[in-house]
Amino acid sequence: MAVCVAILARQNYPLYMRTIPSENTLKFHFIVHSSLDVIEDRMVAISRTASEASAKEAYLGFLLPIQDYNVYGYVTNCHVKFVILLESSNLSIKDHDMQAIFKKLHTAYSEAVSNPFYNNGETIKSPSFDKVVNSVMRASSQQLHSHNTSSADQVNALHMPPSASNTAAGNVHSNNQTQSQAAGAS
Repeated sequence: MAVCVAILARQNYPLYMRTIPSENTLKFHFIVHSSLDVIEDRMVAISRTASEASAKEAYLGFLLPIQDYNVYGYVTNCHVKFVILLESSNLSIKDHDMQAIFKKLHTAYSEAVSNPFYNNGETIKSPSFDKVVNSVMRASSQQLHSHNTSSADQVNALHMPPSASNTAAGNVHSNNQTQSQAAGAS
């Protein structure tokens, strides 16, 4: 389960931080800031080896295990850093799932800072951004606890809110019924 989502500015101060449970906030601040050295090392390595076009947005992947958590990272072309802490018992999450989570967060972040009332460099206080972060944290928790769900359903849970994924599954089922009825009528 994702226990912390943090967004750090180019100068490494927090723009946003959401933790579950909230009493561990100080502990998670320490872990997030401890991961900055690894993030900086990976950014330097990427800039040396990658072309300018491919280094614009970098999924850094698994950064390090620390205490009972696994730390994952992502950096935008403006050097805004996204960090997610997962419980180390969460072995079911795959690299492509984490990339999808970071892309979803990056899109929501872009929308939040594009608000004309947002002042660059301030803490993000957006209800719509909070909803996306909550859905990401819920989706990672559902992945851990649903062993009988197929991997395709897990990926859909990352890309759609729970009500939309149920509706989409229902639409696929009704479309299949319609197609089989049309085939039987022919």
